[in-house]
Amino acid sequence: MQENLKYDNPKNIRKSISELKVLGPTSSYAYGYIQANLVILNKNVAFDFLSYSMLNPSPCPILEVLEPGNPFPVKSASNSDIRYDLGKYLIFQNKNSKIVENIENYWTNSKVTFLIGCLFSMQKHFEDAGIIIKHLNENKIDPTFITNIPTNPFGIFDGPMVVSMWPVHKDYITKAITISSKLPSVHGKPIHIGDPELIGIKDIEKPDYGDIIKLKPDEIPVFWGCGITPQLIAQQKNIDMITHHPGNMYITDLKTNEMEII
Repeated sequence: MQENLKYDNPKNIRKSISELKVLGPTSSYAYGYIQANLVILNKNVAFDFLSYSMLNPSPCPILEVLEPGNPFPVKSASNSDIRYDLGKYLIFQNKNSKIVENIENYWTNSKVTFLIGCLFSMQKHFEDAGIIIKHLNENKIDPTFITNIPTNPFGIFDGPMVVSMWPVHKDYITKAITISSKLPSVHGKPIHIGDPELIGIKDIEKPDYGDIIKLKPDEIPVFWGCGITPQLIAQQKNIDMITHHPGNMYITDLKTNEMEII
């Protein structure tokens, strides 16, 4: 883990990312600050997605929505340009996908940006509570899975929920639930705890995205809604979308502890 990035100022990290000085997953960056999933859509489908997100706050907790054509966050960060401040972007366009380092060539005045809370934002809270975050210790990306849990449809947006899995020691399950329940803006409480087959996951060691994390006998798999859910829908429904490459999140200036509900 890069300790200087773990505790660095979000503005400095975004600058380093935009200048391609820092690459790779952001899970160990900017502890104590909110990280966000990115969804950028043409404005003709933006209302459908806004409504879909409001109906599905677990996988899609909205932090901020920008005006059409505006790439500069207002609430989430200052002096930031969404077209350059993520390490890797994923483009879904004309039934194809592509990974790029910035989205300058894909930007138009019709693009509407959504920033959606990310589970990485909870990591400092978990570590402070003594909960081991295995994907960080193993220098991996947390595993995510397509489930059999349907989301609430709206317009063209309809599909199964994607979840992130973090193994939690059995003695810390209550703490994990308590911490995450106070942070609905970054996915909130778990969707499921325990047997993965009950939510359609046949093999916990074969994630659809991310890396394999093996469970110890005293660990229980805990599943949270995941911001990859819109990406899956874009693939299944052939919706043009600009989004983050999994694990490469947008780092905001928002402090996680200021987003807690009491």
